[in-house]
Formats: sequence, structure tokens, C-alpha cells
Amino acid sequence: MSDGSSSGGSAGAASSSAANGSSDGPSPDAGIGSGTGFFTDGFESDDVGSQPAGFGNLIDYIEDGTNPNSSGDFATVDTTHVHSGAHAVHFHVAAGTNNPSFLAYTLPTGTNTLFMRAWVYLSLQLGDNTASQNDNHETLFALNGSPGNVNNEIRFGAIKGTVGVNATPSDNITPLLASWNGPPDVPATTWACLEVAFLGAPAQNELHAWMNDADLFDVTTPTQWQNGTMPMGWLSGEFVEIDVGWQSFSGFGADVWVDDLVLGNDRIGCD
Repeated sequence: MSDGSSSGGSAGAASSSAANGSSDGPSPDAGIGSGTGFFTDGFESDDVGSQPAGFGNLIDYIEDGTNPNSSGDFATVDTTHVHSGAHAVHFHVAAGTNNPSFLAYTLPTGTNTLFMRAWVYLSLQLGDNTASQNDNHETLFALNGSPGNVNNEIRFGAIKGTVGVNATPSDNITPLLASWNGPPDVPATTWACLEVAFLGAPAQNELHAWMNDADLFDVTTPTQWQNGTMPMGWLSGEFVEIDVGWQSFSGFGADVWVDDLVLGNDRIGCD
């Protein structure tokens, strides 16, 4: 896998060209891809203890601040857990806050279809938890329409004790209450391949997620949202930046490692 390479966009800055899907968007299950995309990064060329080149950050609600910061939260390269090669990015957030620890990457201008794949290693399980755990929402990946804050984004991670999505500023959530505090889950202390498709090209916007190339979670209809019907174009305006890392609105501190990040306009897959 190439390290920090890109085509159709440059790290940290929007490109004037975009590789969008067709008017109907790609079929999310048309086949697992080869692992290529318009941006890939295995973090092998970055120094241990540093922020990876080509990324911005949002740590403790400060955009592009010192990393690590004075509170001890960070998003830096280390060697503790790696999926491939010698390096991965380690995200740390102390317990008892809802602070984010994110790396940020600016998407090519005009993007309306995005597949985001990464290998993740979590210090705690997400999903299939009792009501006393993961009782609000946790973010691993976000599609962000307003860089520098978390007030206009689509958050993928956990919601009410299960794998799900939270949309701001509406604060709507999916899945419905009947699925809260149950499966599926993303396990702790093992590497898992997560891929999320944000499909803004179809009139009815969709989100699809896979773990280890198996179906994990889907949002395909406006009635899947707990706090009322969402508009058909609920991803409109969000394709500005991706954020990857950790934020818990339940106050759960965590350590998360991310490796072999790929962004593309079609299915990527885990190979």
C-alpha cells in the first residue's frame, strides 16, 4: 500500500477536480474492490510521536492546535499496535470528557460519493452493550460539512449501545430504539477492518458500513431515524472533510489505533 499518496485530491487542501459517482451513485455491494482509492496512507513515512503529514487536527475542540496538547490528548504516530508495516496512528482521549481527538483530511471539491476504509484497534468494544455502557454516542469516522467543529457532521460509530449514526445539527440518530444496546458490535483489542460508504449521489441518500468485508450497518430509508424522518438529501453539504479518531459524548476515554486508511469513490475492501 502506498503511503500518503493521493490522486484527484491533495492532503489537507481541496482539489479543483473530483471523482464523483454517477448520477445514481455506485452500487455499494457491486463487489469488493482492490484496496485502491484516490488517497491512501499507512503512516510509514511519518515520525513516531508526530502528527501524520497532510492532515489537520481537531483535538479538544481546537482546530489545528498543538498535538499532543497540554491536556494529554493526542493523535500521533506510534508503534504500539500496527496492522501493517511499523506505524499506525494512536488517538487518545482522557475519560470524563466529550473532547474529540481527530485527524482531518479535506475532500476534493464536488465530492458526493465517498468510501472510507481503515483498520482500527479499540481499547473498548462498541455496540452490543448494556444500557449502562455506550449510552450516548461515540464517533470513529465523521463526514464533516463545517471543519473546525463537530456541529455539522455525520458521525459513524456507536449510538445508544449499538453500532449506528448520529447526524448534526439535527441530532437525529439511527437505528431505532428497538435495536439499542444490542448487536452488532466492533470488538475491543483486535484489529477490525471498517469501511463506510457515504452515498450522496442518489436522490435518497444512503450510508452503508462493513466490518471485515461483511455487512455491518445500513441506512437506506428516511424512516430509520429515531427522532423523526430525515430529508432524502441528508448528506447534502457534508462532503467537505473527513475526521477519523475518537469522540465520546458518553464521556468514555479511549485509545484507538488506525492504520491503512483509504478514501475512494467505489468499494475498497479489506485486502
